[in-house]
Amino acid sequence: MWHAPWIPWLEWDQFRAAFNPMIVPNSTLVSSLFNEDREWDFQLSAIWMVPSVASSLNLIPRLPNNHEDKLIWKDATSGEFSTRVAYKSIIKSRRAENDPIWGHIWKLKISERMKLFLWKLGRDILPFGERLQRIFGNEVMCAICDEQEDSAVHLFCHCPLAKSLWLASPWGVRSEELNLYSSLQLLKWLLEPPPLLQHGNFEVEEFRKFGISLCFTLWSVRNQAFHEHVRPSFLITFNRIKSLVAELNSVFISPQDSSIDQSSLDAGLEVLQGEFVVFVDAACKDLRSVAGIIVTKANSEVVEAFSAQLQAVLPLEAEAWALLHAVHRCLSQGWHNVTFAVDCQLLVWGIKARKTPNWRAAGVFARLLDALDCIPSASVVWIPRTGNEKAHKLAKWSFNSYQFGFFNAEELAPLVAI
Repeated sequence: MWHAPWIPWLEWDQFRAAFNPMIVPNSTLVSSLFNEDREWDFQLSAIWMVPSVASSLNLIPRLPNNHEDKLIWKDATSGEFSTRVAYKSIIKSRRAENDPIWGHIWKLKISERMKLFLWKLGRDILPFGERLQRIFGNEVMCAICDEQEDSAVHLFCHCPLAKSLWLASPWGVRSEELNLYSSLQLLKWLLEPPPLLQHGNFEVEEFRKFGISLCFTLWSVRNQAFHEHVRPSFLITFNRIKSLVAELNSVFISPQDSSIDQSSLDAGLEVLQGEFVVFVDAACKDLRSVAGIIVTKANSEVVEAFSAQLQAVLPLEAEAWALLHAVHRCLSQGWHNVTFAVDCQLLVWGIKARKTPNWRAAGVFARLLDALDCIPSASVVWIPRTGNEKAHKLAKWSFNSYQFGFFNAEELAPLVAI
């Protein structure tokens, strides 16, 4: 128990500090913290560990009891050791990019020029007047409004032009009310918008594209005003932003779309060929997740639909739990000639390879494979989000309304039309 950091989210120093200092380290095994039902004994755990850690042990992913234990290299997504991952683990404390926001930037489907702009924004190395004043001592006012000091937060949030652009966006953001005090905070807000602005993965991606395009355009407009003394127009600037967003939508496709070959598309078309077709999706946000499941016959007639709360914090984990719920439902009803349709390509790949894509979802993934083995004639295929829209809308509606359970065709119709 003492000699290996088996609590995934704790580094070594945090792991050692999690134990009760009054207990002398010994050779006690982690399995001694389980009760007779092979569940965590929280009363016993509270003796060994600080309360915050003891009460969180149920968040540790566990394999089913009939599976052998596995060694996991925590710094690898797959959980498998390699010298490359080990080297990265050794030097990560010396790297300046421990914050995952930097890796997020380079994975965005935007131009390299825009990625570099975001990186400079987060590093606070764009040549704003505020930064130049710290170096040279000269004060520079905003080149657009000439009302406040030239800074990233002012230009992108508080400048009258920026406020008008944000307010005119589909989200009606009042940027002057944002509590942002640094360029790094602004960058994180752009890439990971708060829950009030989130309405599913698609909407978050659209907001992200708009926000990045707005800031990138404003930076160009600001430089033009600074060097050429040209007063920018709201209408022209807003149209430039919309054109840039349209360009991103047309040129840069999502990672899932870019890796889909013709065989994957053919599999999506074959989804209606089973006796039963089960559409599965999950909504996951703010440590909550909900499954939306719709069972149809080959002629698209709805048999039943239901939603359920899930114990998952990762999107992939939520998708796996949602599919597991669907498989268990088919087993209980005696449905065997079933095709499960999901829009998570990573999950489908993992099932076909019988290998979990992320070790944090290893527990539910093992249960999912065991359940699917009980329906040998069943298949799991990928379909695009557009083909899984009803299950997606059901999951989203249940997530937002906190209403779960079974729905008939009449009750389902207005929900999936939202």
